[in-house]
Amino acid sequence: MNDFKVALLQINATSNIEENLEKGIAYCKKAKEMGADIAVFPEMFSNGYEHIFYRI
Repeated sequence: MNDFKVALLQINATSNIEENLEKGIAYCKKAKEMGADIAVFPEMFSNGYEHIFYRI
């Protein structure tokens, strides 16, 4: 069986979909440079969802 490397990408998504996609492409290229065979993105990184943290 052949081994392969998986890159787990932690991307801070914003409401700007174009910016998220540009970040995703850049991180994917970097992962490939580092030897990854596959890159796994956060579930909602590309759809413009932005998590808002509430301060108490």
